[in-house]
Amino acid sequence: MERAWTPTLGSAWWTSASTPNLPDTSKLHKKDVSINFYEYADSAQESDEESLSSWMGQDPRRGVIRVYQPDSSYSDVVRCTLDTEGDEVMGRCLVAELYIHYGTGLVRQVHVWDKPLAMQNEFLKSLGFSNMRRIQKEGMRKDLAPLFKFVAGKEYGQNVQDTIQLTCTINIKELDTLSYWSKRFSVLCGARLFVFSTSKSSGKLSYVVDLSGSTIAEYSSKKYLFCLKIMSPRKQIALAFDTRFNMSRWIERASQVVSSHPLEINVSGCSLQKLPKYFFLNAHMTAINLSHNFMFPVSLCRISTLEELDLSCNSIEVVPQEIQYLSKLTTLLLHANKLNSLPISIAELKSLQTLVIAFNHFGELPVVLQDLPSLAIVVASGNVISSVPKDFDIKKLQLLDLRLNKLTAGFSQVNNQISKLNVRGNSITELDVKNLENLQYLNCADNGLSLVALGNHPQMQILVARNNSIVQLEISSLCKQLTSIDLSQNDLANIPDTLCDLTALEKLNVSGNRLNRLPIMIFLMPQLKILKAACNDLETLPTRVGEKCALEQVDIHGNHVCSLPAQLLFRATRLQILNVSSNKLTSLPILSPNDEGRSLVELYASDNQLEPALNIIAGFSKLKVLHLAYNGITNIPGSLFQSLRDLEYVNLSGNQLDTLPDPTICRSLKCLLIHSNRLTALPMFSNTETMRALDASCNLLTEVPKQTLKLVHLDLSANPSLMSNSGGIMYLNNRTSYCFEGIDGLDKPTVPQNVDVTVAAPHGKWTVGSAEFIGITSIELCTAQVKVMSLPGYPEEAMFALMDGGVSSNAVKEIKMKLLATFLEELKNDLAVKVDSSSRMKHYLQYLSHTFLSLHRVLGDVGKKYGSSLVLCHIQAQQNGLYNLNVANTGLGEAVLFRKGKGIPLTTPHQPAMNMDERRKLVGRKGFLSQDDRVNSCCATSRLLGCYHLAPQVIPAPSFSSLELVSADDYIVIGSDSFWKHLTHEQVLDELGKYPVPNEAAKRLRDVAVSYGCRGNVSILIVKLALGNRRQSTNLAAGVVPSSPKIAEVGEEVDEDELEITNIDDLLSDIEEEEEGVASTTAVPKPKKQSRRRPQSGGGRPHSGGPMRGSHGHSSSESSGEDVAVGGRLHTSGQHSEASIAPAYSEGELLASPTPPQARDYPAVTLPRNNKPNAPRNQVYEALKTSFEQTQSVPFLASTPEPIDTHLVQLNSRLSELNEEMNPSRKEANRLSYVKRSYQQFDNEEDN
Repeated sequence: MERAWTPTLGSAWWTSASTPNLPDTSKLHKKDVSINFYEYADSAQESDEESLSSWMGQDPRRGVIRVYQPDSSYSDVVRCTLDTEGDEVMGRCLVAELYIHYGTGLVRQVHVWDKPLAMQNEFLKSLGFSNMRRIQKEGMRKDLAPLFKFVAGKEYGQNVQDTIQLTCTINIKELDTLSYWSKRFSVLCGARLFVFSTSKSSGKLSYVVDLSGSTIAEYSSKKYLFCLKIMSPRKQIALAFDTRFNMSRWIERASQVVSSHPLEINVSGCSLQKLPKYFFLNAHMTAINLSHNFMFPVSLCRISTLEELDLSCNSIEVVPQEIQYLSKLTTLLLHANKLNSLPISIAELKSLQTLVIAFNHFGELPVVLQDLPSLAIVVASGNVISSVPKDFDIKKLQLLDLRLNKLTAGFSQVNNQISKLNVRGNSITELDVKNLENLQYLNCADNGLSLVALGNHPQMQILVARNNSIVQLEISSLCKQLTSIDLSQNDLANIPDTLCDLTALEKLNVSGNRLNRLPIMIFLMPQLKILKAACNDLETLPTRVGEKCALEQVDIHGNHVCSLPAQLLFRATRLQILNVSSNKLTSLPILSPNDEGRSLVELYASDNQLEPALNIIAGFSKLKVLHLAYNGITNIPGSLFQSLRDLEYVNLSGNQLDTLPDPTICRSLKCLLIHSNRLTALPMFSNTETMRALDASCNLLTEVPKQTLKLVHLDLSANPSLMSNSGGIMYLNNRTSYCFEGIDGLDKPTVPQNVDVTVAAPHGKWTVGSAEFIGITSIELCTAQVKVMSLPGYPEEAMFALMDGGVSSNAVKEIKMKLLATFLEELKNDLAVKVDSSSRMKHYLQYLSHTFLSLHRVLGDVGKKYGSSLVLCHIQAQQNGLYNLNVANTGLGEAVLFRKGKGIPLTTPHQPAMNMDERRKLVGRKGFLSQDDRVNSCCATSRLLGCYHLAPQVIPAPSFSSLELVSADDYIVIGSDSFWKHLTHEQVLDELGKYPVPNEAAKRLRDVAVSYGCRGNVSILIVKLALGNRRQSTNLAAGVVPSSPKIAEVGEEVDEDELEITNIDDLLSDIEEEEEGVASTTAVPKPKKQSRRRPQSGGGRPHSGGPMRGSHGHSSSESSGEDVAVGGRLHTSGQHSEASIAPAYSEGELLASPTPPQARDYPAVTLPRNNKPNAPRNQVYEALKTSFEQTQSVPFLASTPEPIDTHLVQLNSRLSELNEEMNPSRKEANRLSYVKRSYQQFDNEEDN
């Protein structure tokens, strides 16, 4: 139910002509306007949406807001402009107060001077909307309410002041004395109840009751119905209320503070712009949390007892000089503000021990910090600090955190008392820590270091130096206390044997290097528990194993090891996890005859030849996870499952099994993967109570098991002999995730509605394969996929999407259900909009961003708590037979296009720790990263659909990219974050070359990721392209692969100056190559020897100091009087000569955007107005002549039956006329114009 309101006197744009159906109100006084406003609104029928849209369309400064009644879905539609103030809106709605309710749970009061429509528009822009017409439309929607709404008054439980303090006049009685009921004014602030001597606030303070440690319960009284009693250690009182509602509020608030300290107050996240009236009643406060508000109240500085003060996330630009009066302050938190300096007066804080100024705008460490005698901890991460002052000396400094800054050099003159130093995520190439003799913790990961040298550091305990370029390691044997070393993702060729002298070492990670050997004494180290040496060039391992080997986890996957040490399993009695996947093993070491050495719980041994070792594996009686995929196994003995009764996850895929014994005798079996074998029938599962997933695809099954399986996921695809009439399919009505692709006789009418049957593209230009996995640590499958091979209404186009909800599937299910309809609606709206050429670049691809933002909005109540990443790929057909690939993403998923043996990232990683631009935007939204790189300590990414409670730090606005597909494009691979953490582009390409069938390749890659240590949900979608049957674009005729497409943000314009203009020599020379390659279909080239480097932990993406897989393009479009080529299409930005011809990419060229749907046209690149081509005229002519002669026709004169020589003579004659009649510059322009028209006719002829 809704009602539309119109503006009254005081609106500058208000005239009687604009609303002829309303009576003249110009003579009414403002306070009297509300008397007959309902009547006016009803008579005008302003609630009509079409009328509102028409009214707003006249002026982009107009709009509407919905004002809801408290605790109701009833809303009034109020017309406004950007200048309409709050008092005017409240006057129309007949209310005295107006509040904004955010999806985060925050409530903010609208003041009389505020401008509600401007506030609403600002919120919509923060989500990612940029088009004003669309913002106007979004403001009208009812389903915006879960994200943002205006409420005419206070709602129960959502009053901001109630979360800070409660004030009212109530009847109070002291229970421990002979007293009587008296009406007193009372304030509940923090953990204290302040009772005044009278019923008014002007009275004197009578006494204070500490609620900390108190007991609160209802109290029975003969005089009053609604009473509660507070029993504190020092005083017992009873409170009487006039309504149960008021009593409930006090009980709820008092119960929240009974466990807190009486001198501590937490008012974080209340959107405060000033302190409450009675805040300073508690005059002896020691700790105040004011984070996530909008202020630094100077009045706080008069609380001399204050010891801890949290003012983070307050948009503070300047710290007041009065802070010097907080003489007892020991902890000051100022992170996630807008500070670039500290006042000199802060030096007066002689007791300050901890200072956090992270994620601000500091360009250098404040020198004033050296004047703080007690300062021990300084956290300045996430700033733009490029250097440390010389002789920087803080006498008692113990911890210095400078991660995620712009440091380029180390510092050798810092106080040697530092025990913990963190410089991760900078650009340091040399780091000298020799003088830091007391150093215990050093994190220098994600830099450009080539050398790590630890000398006289007897107290060093932890060294983290992953993801650098380290080629040499020097660690002195004096580091006797070193317990953990992480040197993964470097360029180490060997590790010195002296490393084994570190007798306290417990964890060593050297994965992703170039090691060909390990120290010979490494298995003799007495305390070593975890050894990771995956993805190196190891062929052998040290043979000597200590009698009391302490190893608990060994990971050597991705090497060339042929055998394990003979005594490894015999003496490593504590070994629980062993990963030897992707090696050359044919056997395993023998086990101890007794139970010793049989503690193994997880064995990952995929991609070996371990069929002879099955009898040894059967001896691991405690085994829960067994991966033996791709081992060439032909037979599984029944004794294997009988011996391993505790198995939970079994992967036997990619072998040569004809039969399989019943695995359900393993009483805890949850997941069974047996795809890509030769099975003709599944075993009779005797016990399926615990099973959740079964993948039996790519076999020779002839029937479906008829017994009921309580599964979350069932995949029977690619079983060509499995007939639908064999029975057993219809019982799957209530299941959740199934795949039956490629089953003969199984059509849509036969299958239940919730079972997805994937249909191949009718034109055969792309095929799809997919795979998912319920992680070992996951309760349910929290990923989903959408595969639309042929879009309804757009049969030549396709859409693919992958969603990842992290640890919850709630948001994923909602998005999957609504994605296609939302996408088609936004695509239709986008194509219907007429946009002129000057604003085309600004408008294009908005349908992708609007799809994401609409999905974010329609999540509703689910989105308040849950969220999801989304990667969406749209293959868009052009009128000339070519295709554009448009990609948008938000969150952690990734899409990669493989072209001519190289991977082109299509998505932007939204991890602020790995993306400096994303981190800068996060800081602008008052966000920060915790030590584990989580946004505001909650989320691993700064962008998600849903998760309203994390706004504005986490937003739904996607990044998007676009490029034109060519015949050299082979695959589009979309994967979840967990997948890309464990596989590189080179490794994926290598597997695609071995398994060209998409479905088999997807399952293989999933299994590889799991065998490499992925423990969460895995989802992968592979689109194989076969575009060689269409005319190839010259964009990549020369075979040059761009490093990446141009990636833009929502609402950003593309900088036309960044687009490379290719000279005409290269363009015309590519015509011949283009025609030669038309009939050829590109296959996956044999990859080069892949790097052994593994993706880094924490996202598998390069750090901020190095190149990104997907980089942003931040730019703006300006009118420069030049023709601009975008994605191989002509866009005009001014007057110019018509000079254009088909483009060719050069190395490193990044396309900003393909052709918008409204300009599907011939491929063309335009030269600047005053830029003359470098090629002589005869070279241009010869290039055209050669190309035309090879095709044995002249396309632009093909309708004429004359011989080819005649047409060439005509062309030569025409060019001669231009040379004789025109001046040089004009002749050149006309010549190029003629070539363009010729090429256009050739293009049309080819299409026909």
